[in-house]
Amino acid sequence: MIRNPFAKNLVGLDIGSRTVKALSLKKKGRGYALDKFFFYDLKDTAKAYPKDANPGEALRAGVSLQALQDHPFAAGVPDREVIHLALELPRLKEAELRTAVKHELSELTGIPAEELAFDFLVLDGPAEAEKISVSAYGSHRRHVDNVVKLATSARLKPSRVESDTIAIAAALDFNGYIERDKSYAVFDLGEGHLTASLVQGGEVRLSKTFENGWGSLNALLQEKFGISYAEAEAHKQRYDFNAQAGADPAIEQAIDEAYAAIFSDFKRSLELFADFSPNAPKMDQMLLTGGASQTPNLPRVLEMFFKVPVEAANPFRRIEIYAEGPASDEIGRLAPFMMAALGLALSDKKEAA
Repeated sequence: MIRNPFAKNLVGLDIGSRTVKALSLKKKGRGYALDKFFFYDLKDTAKAYPKDANPGEALRAGVSLQALQDHPFAAGVPDREVIHLALELPRLKEAELRTAVKHELSELTGIPAEELAFDFLVLDGPAEAEKISVSAYGSHRRHVDNVVKLATSARLKPSRVESDTIAIAAALDFNGYIERDKSYAVFDLGEGHLTASLVQGGEVRLSKTFENGWGSLNALLQEKFGISYAEAEAHKQRYDFNAQAGADPAIEQAIDEAYAAIFSDFKRSLELFADFSPNAPKMDQMLLTGGASQTPNLPRVLEMFFKVPVEAANPFRRIEIYAEGPASDEIGRLAPFMMAALGLALSDKKEAA
């Protein structure tokens, strides 16, 4: 097939509670190379973050700077606004199954059916089985509309809206982190959330989002010590799970307490996944994505606690960062934040490298 030379590359757009990031890809040989990208930390663009954070302003600036006007976009609905459920339903025709999934999601979430945006995946199972397993996810339509409104106000053109969790799994699969015969606990570590996903057979089977994100450390330090968000951030960035000479013991203890709550959510996630698949083999690996995945020594400490191999995943493992100099250095530094944006940018690509 001959590609239209005037076609504009799809922009993968991820609007988080603290960061706004986007990228596009271009075909290079049998694989893909980074085309354009932008990243804004709303802490740096707001006078009093998080109170006056303005993601729309950052998005418009990035689109303008990278000349992405009129490009199609695939955007992610934030994990905290998405419900992901595992359903067991009768084997039905496609239209009937879609109606059944919509009904179940509406009943279980309390979102009226007419206000529900959703999709689902039928998981592998015996062809002769009377019932099938379905991985379904949905959100209130207003959350989808909000994302589309922000993007179109920046002069991007709607293409698709997806769950961040599904986009992250797609990016991990593309980069060779996922093997079909293994089980993975994928943790997206964000400012305002921690989202845990069970990936088996290369598909997201179940996910759950917790409110204890890495911003909870900042909030705790601000409340206990009366310091600014920026000062709290500086203490958080210096923390690396090791005893630190000269560190303020009271602040270190507060951070320890905050991490104890976060680690409790890791533990609850692994227990949830074990209950979901009691006959499945043990968890093969924990994969970390998101900005907080670069927290010093975090993989080592998680391995020590949970006795499972842990890896902080690189979204550009199979993407060529071809530019030299400051641009490639910058995207390398920002890589941990870009997993969802990459998965979204790949959503119109038919084949992996």
